[in-house]
Amino acid sequence: MCCLFGFYDYGGTLSAKQKNRIISALAISSEIRGTDATGIAYRTGTKLCIYKRPFPARWMRFRLPAEVKAVMGHTRMTTQGSEMQNCNNHPFYGVADGNAFALAHNGILSNDKLLRLEQKLPVSRIETDSFAIVQLLEQAGTIDLDTLRITSELLRGSFTYTVLDDHEHLYIVRGNNPFRLYHFPKQKVYLYASTKEILNYALSSIRKSLHGPVEEVAVREGDILCLLPDGGRSRGTFSVRHLYDLRAYDWPLSGIDTTTPTGKFMLTVFGAVAELEREYILQHQREGIAIAKENGVYKGRKPIVCAGFDSVLMLWRRREITAVEAQKRLGLSPSTFYRKVREYEKQIGKEEET
Repeated sequence: MCCLFGFYDYGGTLSAKQKNRIISALAISSEIRGTDATGIAYRTGTKLCIYKRPFPARWMRFRLPAEVKAVMGHTRMTTQGSEMQNCNNHPFYGVADGNAFALAHNGILSNDKLLRLEQKLPVSRIETDSFAIVQLLEQAGTIDLDTLRITSELLRGSFTYTVLDDHEHLYIVRGNNPFRLYHFPKQKVYLYASTKEILNYALSSIRKSLHGPVEEVAVREGDILCLLPDGGRSRGTFSVRHLYDLRAYDWPLSGIDTTTPTGKFMLTVFGAVAELEREYILQHQREGIAIAKENGVYKGRKPIVCAGFDSVLMLWRRREITAVEAQKRLGLSPSTFYRKVREYEKQIGKEEET
């Protein structure tokens, strides 16, 4: 469990002092998800700078230049590769077709070793699973929405990652790990962290620097969001179904003996994962409908018009025809037929009351 955090001052409204105060508040708030190492990446002039140390955030001293716009940060809880080898800490440095970029990842990849074999990635002294993403992007030779989509669909496990490129494009690639993004339109600043609680806690200490109206920008699973230097946003998507596919983890489903305690436990785990996938699908559906309603483009499914419903219903009530025959005459499925019967009875009841 690690934490992503950062900001984008696309309007250039913040002073150097305010920027350092904000990044410090975000980093310290992010310690709840990792204290083994802390790092940030930013561009100044034509140079990509990465400052990282095997220290908790409260020990770090950030000195951002006034001209910096985008800052990408990470606090680490070590899972692979010792944090005492600073090369294992985030953000990582990469080069795609001569253009430098930085990447920070929250999560654990389960197929990093397999990717290194299948994609013939070069041997590296960096021991973390996260660095496989950097190598895939270097191999692709470019950083854009399409490349990030292809790369993300190769990954297995859990992830959300951020990329800062040579043109100060800040990419947010959300897999199945949490992410929150706030926008302060009055001050022309974006602020982000892995969780809403971390963002709100950081904001409580920097309200003098960031104030006024704030809006949350939706970043859902499977989203690739690019924050542009002028404050604009471009979006892409990638499939996340493979992240919830049990077959992707090579678990021996056919060899489970469900009469044993271990077998029962494994079956419970698989059921929980399947239920989680279903809940995520429903959540995405609800979020999509809500956004469409806000934009005035969602009006729901067109109502089914049934000519002669009253007369067919009367015949059915008198038991002159069966329910199957009534459904056939009206061209309705059983569930729709009985739903419309309930709606009809409810409407008749209201009319009788009045």
